[in-house]
Amino acid sequence: CGGHGYSHASGLPKIYGYTTPNITYEGENTVMMLQTARYLVKVCRQAKQGEQLPSLMRYLQAPAGGSSRLSGDLDLNDLVEAFHHRAARLIGEVTDKLDAAVRKGQKPYHAWNANSVQLVNAATAH
Repeated sequence: CGGHGYSHASGLPKIYGYTTPNITYEGENTVMMLQTARYLVKVCRQAKQGEQLPSLMRYLQAPAGGSSRLSGDLDLNDLVEAFHHRAARLIGEVTDKLDAAVRKGQKPYHAWNANSVQLVNAATAH
């Protein structure tokens, strides 16, 4: 048995040993999430200007609002649409906050740092 009471035969100690360092190499992946968020904000601004987006990002151009189509059936397409809606909403909200802060005279990097938690949440939702 390992220190956490897992039997070595279960494979959990090996999985834990392989996955735990992956979280800590880049500060719990925050650096990569913020780099992803930088791209998402860039693409969100392009979407607002009506530019053509890469196929993976076209969900940002879907009309906002409307009621959920989720039902007890949990159709895969409806679930994907719900995740797209959530990601688009979070990305749009944080982009608006960044732009508003800069319009009020805040330096872009200060606005970015002040919204880093929301940026990571948006990148995670994507």
